[in-house]
Amino acid sequence: MGEQYNRKLLAALSRAADAIYEQPEVERPDGEGLLAEMFAEGGEFDPGKAATLLLDTQPSYYGHKEAMFAAFSTWVIAPGDEQMQLEFVASSIKASLRKAEQLAQEFDENLSPVEADLVARYLIAGPQFIENLYYPFTGMDLLSDYGAPETIETVVEGRERRIYTLVRMMDL
Repeated sequence: MGEQYNRKLLAALSRAADAIYEQPEVERPDGEGLLAEMFAEGGEFDPGKAATLLLDTQPSYYGHKEAMFAAFSTWVIAPGDEQMQLEFVASSIKASLRKAEQLAQEFDENLSPVEADLVARYLIAGPQFIENLYYPFTGMDLLSDYGAPETIETVVEGRERRIYTLVRMMDL
């Protein structure tokens, strides 16, 4: 009975995934690449690509510009410090998920925890977030190790002037 139940559940989940993938995607320029590729072994953060994305007036998928801004900000503050960039990007991805979960609860307070999680991840954040940000950064495997507020405070200490300059630049 358990085997049959699992097959039925898997079939239902597969149909749900098909429906999720039917959502319209946010078009992105060819050759834009993934943020995670910049952090892959041998990859290098490209501030030019980051600036292009951040200045693009076209919308992007959920959490994309926020994660890129986190990477770009860190590059300005501490160029070459990949550890710090991962901390900030992971924090941004976690913040995006947290916001999606809050929005799911506001969407319908009668959702069960499983329904709220599904709405948050697959309707609000959407497949592009999951495929282009969450999983390329190895999901919770990486996010559980990076992006702790205490760690970010530690790595930012002594770099406040650079952060203030960046904020002023972005305000122009």
